Amino acid sequence: TTMSEFVSGWVGGCCGFVLGHPFDTLKVRQQALNQKSIVFTFKDCIKQDGLRSLMRGLSYPIMSVGVINSLFFGVYNLTLSTLSSSSSPSYSHLFSAGCVAGAAQLVLAVPVDLIKIRLQAEQGRFRGPFDCLKTIYKEGGIRGCYKGIVPQGFRDVKASGLYFLLYSYSLERMREGDTGRENTGAEIFLAGGLAGLLSWQAIIYLDVVKSRIQSDCHVKPKYAGMMDCFVTSYRQDGLSVFARGFSMMSLRAFFVNGATFLGYEYFMKLIKIMNL
Repeated sequence: TTMSEFVSGWVGGCCGFVLGHPFDTLKVRQQALNQKSIVFTFKDCIKQDGLRSLMRGLSYPIMSVGVINSLFFGVYNLTLSTLSSSSSPSYSHLFSAGCVAGAAQLVLAVPVDLIKIRLQAEQGRFRGPFDCLKTIYKEGGIRGCYKGIVPQGFRDVKASGLYFLLYSYSLERMREGDTGRENTGAEIFLAGGLAGLLSWQAIIYLDVVKSRIQSDCHVKPKYAGMMDCFVTSYRQDGLSVFARGFSMMSLRAFFVNGATFLGYEYFMKLIKIMNL
């Protein structure tokens, strides 16, 4: 049912998020603070507040990531069922449904990402996520809460289309020669991990720009917009800047999305077994 898709998306999102948050903290700090070495970023992070600094900004998004993923998976399945009634939809339908889902979740994902990034990049400034939200709203109102929506929109729509296409393709390839069987848990984790890894690698340059814009000072911003951030970043650090955080992002993407799809698929099975 539609409700089971939304609930399973919530469970899957929480599974992936808890596993991936320390990786995300390091990625964001490396991109936003312009740190070239992930080893230096890790040492700097630990020096400031110990190991718990890796979980900075967790409480707010863990409350919201379930809702975002619920919306993400729910809209995806609703869109896919609208586009195709087939049990084996075409790749174009999978990609299109993913793009729609990626666009739909932006209404929640942008403010959540903005707060998470500010907490991770400006450790010690805010008392917590709600103090951060209050400060952002005070500085820029509703518009300020959606700072970075343009690069995040380009990032999420493209990545989400690739995400579901690659996941379905990987599962199909793993069942080759025995199409009647269900995929194992290990195959689901691997397919989800690969889908997350490859879709994120395709948009790393947009993720760097998004992180820089969202961590930028509101009072005296360094960047005038998305294109200005591209140009300024290139002039300062060359093309390599757009791959900053690549290794940490790749590691995070594999484990987070493997866990997300595993949690999603197995909770869907549980719901069917319980006839809910």
